[in-house]
Amino acid sequence: MSVYVCLVNYNYIGICFAFHFPSLPGTRPAIHFITPNVTRVEGKRVRLVCKVGGQPPPKVAWFKDKRLINRNATKYAQVHLKKRSELIIFNTSTTDTGEYECRAKNRYNNSSVFNSTHVKITLPSKCTR
Repeated sequence: MSVYVCLVNYNYIGICFAFHFPSLPGTRPAIHFITPNVTRVEGKRVRLVCKVGGQPPPKVAWFKDKRLINRNATKYAQVHLKKRSELIIFNTSTTDTGEYECRAKNRYNNSSVFNSTHVKITLPSKCTR
């Protein structure tokens, strides 16, 4: 990026300067890994991991069935590190079955990427005698 500045005094005599600012270094965000599809029995805990890369380090958001998961929701815990994000689903029920998406975004080129996995929660099997 270049910026041109001209200074002119009251006699219309001036001087112009050109400043060049190199582009900020960076790379687009990337998702290197997401936990493969998961099947769990109701009542158990599920942990999903999303490993990301990019410069600057991307921010990660989690979605369930295309809807943003609120970071304050007590049903979930989200742990965000520099190159890794985890979503923990507590005390699962069949309503937790669905598509979970990890979206990574950084300031470089204002770009984002996503990848998804499926979680299936089953009812415990009943023992018969």
